Amino acid sequence: MKINVMKKKITSNDIGKTAISVLYNSGYEWLQKQKEGKEFIIEYKNPRNPKFHRMVFAVANFVNFHAPEDSIWSKLTPYMFIKAIERAFGYIEYEYDLQGKEYVKAKSIAFESMTQSEFEELFDKVLDEAVNITSVSKMEIIQNYKEFM
Repeated sequence: MKINVMKKKITSNDIGKTAISVLYNSGYEWLQKQKEGKEFIIEYKNPRNPKFHRMVFAVANFVNFHAPEDSIWSKLTPYMFIKAIERAFGYIEYEYDLQGKEYVKAKSIAFESMTQSEFEELFDKVLDEAVNITSVSKMEIIQNYKEFM
């Protein structure tokens, strides 16, 4: 079960102390069903910046429109471009079929699958490849898409 929580100051008799507060009703309802004194393990994940996530797709779309027409890059969708970069730079995971054959798969860039720092590293690779493919400078690309950050 995934529950979103936030650190908050307590406003009762223990004023000044902090506690973890459940943010959404679904998490609160689940927690209410648990026995008093039950121990839980919380895995901390800092949420990623959604604007930064959109910027990666904006840059990939930029490559699709500005790549030389005779290159493979002009034929790939933005999603396929990002997956190609992931595979090229080792952002991969392995899957196996029932016969034990190994398949290489690009990692998911979904918010829960990649930390902000991992995503920033991937973004740098996407940006570097966009520069290599289109010959447009990093600064120019960032200037054109900074509203996504």
